[in-house]
Parts: sequence; C-alpha cells; structure tokens
Amino acid sequence: MSCTWTAEPGARPAPFVRGCGPPRVRRAAVPALPGSWVPTVEEVRARQMPPTLLFVRVPEGKTVKNRLHLDVSPIDGSTDAEVARLLGLGAVKVDVGQGPGRSWVVMADPEGDEFCVLRTLAPSGWRIGRERRTRCRVLTVEISTLPRMYRERILLTHPGTSKPKYLELRADGVDLHRSWWTGAGKPQERLKSFGSGRAAREALEKIVTEKMGDGYALLRDVAAAEPGDVVVQCATPAANGTVAFALHPDGGTLAVARGIPDRVRLRLGSEVQTVDLRTGARRVVYADASRSSAVHDMAFEPDGTHLSFTVRNLRDGVDTSHTVELATGHVRRLPRACSGRDAVAGRMLVSDDHTVRVLGPDGRSCLDLPAGEPSRAGAVALSPSGRLVGLIRHPDGRDTEYDLEIWDVDTGRRVLGVPYPFPTVARGVGKLMFDRTEQLLVVSGATWGCGGVSVESGVFCWTIEGGLADVALSPDGTRLAAARVRGPVVVHDAATGQPLEPRFVVPGEPSLTYDTVEFSADGRLLAVGDSPGRVTVFRFDGLEFTAPGG
Repeated sequence: MSCTWTAEPGARPAPFVRGCGPPRVRRAAVPALPGSWVPTVEEVRARQMPPTLLFVRVPEGKTVKNRLHLDVSPIDGSTDAEVARLLGLGAVKVDVGQGPGRSWVVMADPEGDEFCVLRTLAPSGWRIGRERRTRCRVLTVEISTLPRMYRERILLTHPGTSKPKYLELRADGVDLHRSWWTGAGKPQERLKSFGSGRAAREALEKIVTEKMGDGYALLRDVAAAEPGDVVVQCATPAANGTVAFALHPDGGTLAVARGIPDRVRLRLGSEVQTVDLRTGARRVVYADASRSSAVHDMAFEPDGTHLSFTVRNLRDGVDTSHTVELATGHVRRLPRACSGRDAVAGRMLVSDDHTVRVLGPDGRSCLDLPAGEPSRAGAVALSPSGRLVGLIRHPDGRDTEYDLEIWDVDTGRRVLGVPYPFPTVARGVGKLMFDRTEQLLVVSGATWGCGGVSVESGVFCWTIEGGLADVALSPDGTRLAAARVRGPVVVHDAATGQPLEPRFVVPGEPSLTYDTVEFSADGRLLAVGDSPGRVTVFRFDGLEFTAPGG
C-alpha cells in the first residue's frame, strides 16, 4: 500500500521516495507541508502536477536519523512565515547539530522525520537594488510572475519514417486553423472556432505541447531568424524534466538527458538521446533503467566526434563517466569522471576517488590535488587556457585551512587560498567558472544566487541574489546567462553583474521550472531547458543589450 503527495505552488520539494508509517499516521503528518493528497498516480498525471513524493508503507518505525530528508523552499511567502505555519500545523523545530545562525530551519513531522525549510524563492515584483557589503556590490533582481508567451502561428516538423511530416497551426482571432501534410503532399485543413482569441491561442499551445511529446519540433534556419528569436523548440517527455543537455560545436545537434521511470521497481533510470536540429531526427545513444540514476556534466568533445557525460547512482552517490562515439554509437566507460576541458592547452579536469587531477593531451597528470571526501568536496573548474584550477570545499567539512583555492597547473603552486568568502546562505555551490580574462571566478548556488570572486584577492566583486536554476558564461566571457527557477533567463554583464535587457522567456504553455541554460561553442545560440522536458534554443548573436530602463 502506498500514498502519493504532490506539491502545490506554495513550495518546491525535490522528488523523493521513502518508507513511512501507516497511512492514518501520514495523513496527520504530511499536511504540515504545503500541498494536497492525491489518491492515485493517474490523477496526479491528469492534473499535470510537479514531481511527486511517494510514501511507501513499511512495518518498522523510525529508529535513527533519516539518511535522506526533504528540503522545501517556499515560493509564495517568507521562510519565517512558512516555519510559523508549519509549527501551527504540528511540526516541531529540531536540533541535528546544525548549529546557530543557519539560513535554513530544521524541522520534523509528527513521526520525527526531519526536513528543512530553506530560503524563500518568492518573487515580489521587478526591483534592482544596490548595497555595500565588505567591498561587494550586491545586485538584487527579483522577477514578477511572467505573462504566458502564446504564439499565433507555428510550423512543426516530424522526421517521419520515410518522409517528413508537417503541422501548421494558426490562430486568427477566435479561429484556430490546422494544416498537415507529408513530404510534398497536398495539405489537409481543419478549422475550429473558440469563444475568444485567447482561448484559440491557448488551444494552439496545448496542441503544440501534445505534438512535441510525439516527436514534433519547431525548426527554423538560424541565419533567417532575427536575434532573440526561437530557432528550435523540442520536448523529451521525462519523469523529472530535462536533466542535462549539450549543444554540438557546429550547432546542428542537441544532446538531451532525461529520466526514464521503472514503475515496477519504483526507480528512475537515465537516457541520453541526440536530436538533429535540421530534421528533428532523434537517436538514443545511452539508456539504463536498471538503477536509480541521473545524468550530469554532459558535453561534446571539441572536435564533435564524441559525447561525454557522467551518470550518478542516486542510491550511493557514485559517479561513472561514459563517452559515446557518435559515428558508431559505441559507448565506453571512462576510468575517471571528467569535470571540464580547456580549448587552448588540450587539458582535461578529472576526479578520481579523493583526488582532482589535470591531465595533459597525452593523458599524463599535470597536477594532482587532494579533494577530501567526495561528499565534502565543493566544485572545481579549469580556466579557459588550462593554466588555473579553482577548487571550493564545503565550508562545514574543511580538509585544509582553506575553503577557496586556486592553483597554477604549470608550477603546481597554490596562488590563492582564502577562507570561505560566500554569503551565509551559500551552503551549496552548484557551478564554478572562470571568465575569459581569468581574473574573475563565477560561483553559483541554487539557494543564494551567483557571484564574481576576484582571482587575485578572493573577495566578492559582485553578487546576484535570488534562487537560480543554472548559469552559463558566453564563450567570449562578456555575458552571464542566469536562469531563474521560475524564469526568465536574465543576461548579466559578466564584469559587473549588472542585469541587462532583453530577457529570454520560453514561449508556449508556462514552464513549471527553468532547469538548465547553455551557450553554443560559437556563441550564436542560447539554449534553455525547462520542466517538464522542453529545450528551447534562441538566436543570441546580434542582440543589443541595455540596462533596464536605459
């Protein structure tokens, strides 16, 4: 017997499966979290809700501290208000050794199961503020709820089995026109009228969502598109949205990782497929549903012949790296997990057990760094020239006297070692990147935002506050694209952190969340991945950016 709980818009829990007591106990305990009970998986799917939490009944009670727990970020109120509401519903605050002054609050439900209430992600209108904090410029950019980006006309393409198939949708006032044909065949047409123009456009987008789930895609010639226009939009229906994706160096192929469920064994496997952005043709290059896993750190090799990615076993946290030869489809497991490459010296950053290594083009080690326990390591990055390595360790699990280190690969010397310089709320670092000058280290975290750290002094030059799903630096290093959890993608000046206009909003039916963002190798394209599994590619080159209100 099992029960399913799914989040309402008031909070964003992570997907989770765990044992629980009898349903009568859980029904008293779980409502302490913002959400509602749904009796069946089918009803959850019908309501198109965010990722679900499955509580499986087990005979034994809780005896020790849970190895896993939920982290909940309020999105429509403050953290303090959410904590007060949960206390009123029967939750309690608990001490698990977290210590004072934390930005999160550890709580427990009536069964004693711990969970954390994190910093709120609630938007409150568009505002830009500046303040001084230890020589750091703080740029607060809060985005109000975005309007739906409905289209009036769209042409979708499906590669078909022998000939391509086309579907054209056009909303003209209250009328929705549908035309479809195969190859060079004669189009068939259908007309349906609605009560309003808005209803017609909404119906158009619902059809687009349905057809993209069947393999159709929006495909446009990049050269013919205006800067800022969508040139590709496709979907890979996934149980957990778009996990990771990568753009081929020539801009003609998209690699997408998605979660594939095994509903019999209640686990989520991984699949990697490539999408030809000229024809829409798809090919699965990797699939493993035999274990609970997720794909990350996916990238094409600089010459475009291979696709490399890392698969994390969600049960034990162990990473394994793989590479696919695109011409043959041959998959090979790599001896080490690759964390980055440079485009100048041909060096590769890899991790092996408790060590971070920089390998030269010949495969020999240029630099070995002790990274400590894998669960306590932070993030690592290789500079564009391959000369520097940045390493961040978790602030609560130091293995050395330093938390931020920068090493010179050529000399093997540490050029910077400073205590953890990040805001108190920055307890997790998701991504680390050097800018093109290698004078700035860009650091991002899902709960606190993003910041630029001086490579020379280790001091923050600027920070961008607010919940970010992902960030990416343009190949020339001048622009930083920051995808907010609820959208949009805001472009910033990488040198100052200043937000710029225009913003990028995924068109179509509203996204549940924005997940990933990436530039193409030549900087012409900007790709955005969202839940429940769309990838939207914009033309980025040629855009003129200005400061808001400028």
